[in-house]
Amino acid sequence: MLNLHSAFEKAILDVHLVEHQFKQKYTVMKKLILLIFFSITLGTCIYGQCNKKIILTGSSIENLNASDEVQNIDDRAINIVYDSTVITFTAGDIPLKGTVKTISCDWKIPFKEGKTVLKVTLTRTDETTVDGTLTIVSKAGKNVLIAEFDGSDYKKQRLTLEKFEENK
Repeated sequence: MLNLHSAFEKAILDVHLVEHQFKQKYTVMKKLILLIFFSITLGTCIYGQCNKKIILTGSSIENLNASDEVQNIDDRAINIVYDSTVITFTAGDIPLKGTVKTISCDWKIPFKEGKTVLKVTLTRTDETTVDGTLTIVSKAGKNVLIAEFDGSDYKKQRLTLEKFEENK
């Protein structure tokens, strides 16, 4: 009878141990599911700006040399509209259209703190194409676009953005 009583107590202890282990695993799984949910939500917020149609406006382009010194200023109004696949770049009354090859975003606060990098191909008015990189950087509410195009007279151009927002 003593062995049966000891076996019964051991079985109860085993059940309690299994129950405790299950509760621990269940708690870990709940935390893991919450972590995955918040990661997806944060990722959507950070990269959500990449999937929207964006409009950029500035009043002049600074053409820079290799040391980032201003060589000259082009006072034509600049409008850029892009989404994840196409881009339209208008300087004065000259529109250029192109494709967005890649886009990456890293925004802490949309349109205020962060960075977007676009790899683009623009078609010039003479139907030749030019590849380039557009980098939009926003710090402390100041938005600047740096454009770097292969085969351009000015390798690097800077545009202080007066407008940087979703084009609805």
